[in-house]
Amino acid sequence: MEPLESKYNINCIFNSHVDSLEVELLRFSLSFTLAREDSVLSSKNYLGMCVNRLQGIGALIGLKSKLVLGLAEPSSTRPKAVLIPQGEFSLRIVGNYVEVLAHPSLKNRIRYYTFEVNIIIGLLSDSGALLSKLLICYLHALISHCLPDPLTRRTGIEEAFRLLGSVALRLF
Repeated sequence: MEPLESKYNINCIFNSHVDSLEVELLRFSLSFTLAREDSVLSSKNYLGMCVNRLQGIGALIGLKSKLVLGLAEPSSTRPKAVLIPQGEFSLRIVGNYVEVLAHPSLKNRIRYYTFEVNIIIGLLSDSGALLSKLLICYLHALISHCLPDPLTRRTGIEEAFRLLGSVALRLF
């Protein structure tokens, strides 16, 4: 959870009545549960989803401030959704790659965006809001590398230009 939230703002509570651990990210209004017999954190906000073991999505490879959710089925390792906090972003060069961190505000509530990972058509689907479309364009451009992303099969700059030229953004 630490890429998304500071360890000081993560509440872990053991519920002895149901023999499970509850993990709460209060500023994000996100809750997860870990039953004794399970090995994954199940989301209370996104039913049927849990924190994915693999936090990669095949795009936005240098983005560190994200939380990847997948289906709760034991055999499923495919990412299904990614949560990205709203805030200022900073970047640093690490080897041949760019690493990007989100710095959300210090407020009591932090807004985040949910993007659906569509492996079949190779894109991240947003909620349809203008800010989520612009955020994903910005992140694709910021984290761009000369090699194409495995998910989109385009570089970050190519994907950002594709999104900026899309009908969905022209409507705004």
